Amino acid sequence: MGGGGFGGPGSGAGARPGYGWGAPGAGLTRAPGASAWNPAWGRQGGYWSSRTWSTGWYQTYPAAWPWWGASSVAWGVGSLATAAAITSAVNAASYQQSTVIVVPQTSLQLDYGSVQALPPNQVQFAYGVAGMPLMTATSDCKQGLINGMAPTTADQAQVLNASCHIAYGSN
Repeated sequence: MGGGGFGGPGSGAGARPGYGWGAPGAGLTRAPGASAWNPAWGRQGGYWSSRTWSTGWYQTYPAAWPWWGASSVAWGVGSLATAAAITSAVNAASYQQSTVIVVPQTSLQLDYGSVQALPPNQVQFAYGVAGMPLMTATSDCKQGLINGMAPTTADQAQVLNASCHIAYGSN
């Protein structure tokens, strides 16, 4: 797929500024619902220090989610992306002035700039699949639910985990 598409060379972390979804600049192609770059993210502390809500309590621990055991076996997934991998993806995208990351271990793109904490434990965000316009979803980070239901695929579990880390995790 050409520049700016999902998983293409012009998307996510590593994309050059002004190119791809969520990037700044004139004439860019922006997916419906994609957030704009926030210049505050380029300052000391980046995206992580710009969160205005309580953070630091979320840790990747899917065993606490009642659906994880049987589902992870069925999907052949032993673990979810680590906090370090998600943080690295956000930092790399932020450095490139992009608001979109590829969720580790998936082909999904998550617009981290769209992440809105809904305290005490929910998060709303936009993500995309296979070149389609961005969709919004709401996750419950304590119960491990996406749009009020347990994930039905490993990719959904990964985007749930990534959105929760971006909203409530430590950088």
